[in-house]
Amino acid sequence: LCSLHSEMGAAGKPLGCQLYPYQLVDTPGGTYVHLSFGCPPVVAGLDRDAQANRLELELALVNRESKPFPELVRLSEHQSISWASYLQLEERILSAYDLDDPLGSILKIVLCICRARTLGAGEEGQPWPPLALVLEDTEFPRELLARYLGLVVGSLENEQDEATRNLFISFVQDGLLVSSGQFGMELPPMSLLPSTQGWVLQTYQRYFRNAVLGKSLLKTTVLSRLLATACAITLVGFYAEAYRQSRGEDQVNLQSLTDAFEIVEVRVATHTK
Repeated sequence: LCSLHSEMGAAGKPLGCQLYPYQLVDTPGGTYVHLSFGCPPVVAGLDRDAQANRLELELALVNRESKPFPELVRLSEHQSISWASYLQLEERILSAYDLDDPLGSILKIVLCICRARTLGAGEEGQPWPPLALVLEDTEFPRELLARYLGLVVGSLENEQDEATRNLFISFVQDGLLVSSGQFGMELPPMSLLPSTQGWVLQTYQRYFRNAVLGKSLLKTTVLSRLLATACAITLVGFYAEAYRQSRGEDQVNLQSLTDAFEIVEVRVATHTK
């Protein structure tokens, strides 16, 4: 359906369009590839094997100039770590992720990294501890997250009247039912609880692993991108439930989850700094 493609062929499109759903991240260790979950086959787990399409990717990158990447990885706005230290941290992050509690485990990972960093982890010769062994209270970060997600949902609703928009945001933040002009119905309460559907949780795990292994966490700072991923997973669950209710379905199905990922990946994640 792309007019550029029909008139100029695949090579006439911008590089990002040529590579879709693959996305590139330049790192001290080279260029890594991750997948966009705004693409329905990716959500369904039917994405093409990147290794099998390596030649296609390499041909598309022949004339691309890699962006220079600093030798140090930005952990936060004020802290950086070496590439070797980041790769070790990455292993700890993947090990600490809890399939049954995506949001809670990511928040704990962030808190554990902050605590470990204050104790010198990540410095030259100082390894990162196993993050899963450190217990952290996530009640306060969950409250902050709920407030932030209310603002995000309110902005997506595109309500022009400020008073109405602020009321909408406050209802979402307080976990109340709120009428949506876009859905033409009441939206479900914002829930920070994990899904009870196993296949949905497995899709979230693929999404998280794709972000980590594809080096998406390096696009800004590692901690901010971890928090953005936690927000994205929670929003996907929120909108998947909204689609389920709007269609009168008993459970969230693949179409509802795909539509929810499209909202979050296209309208939220691509604009997250």
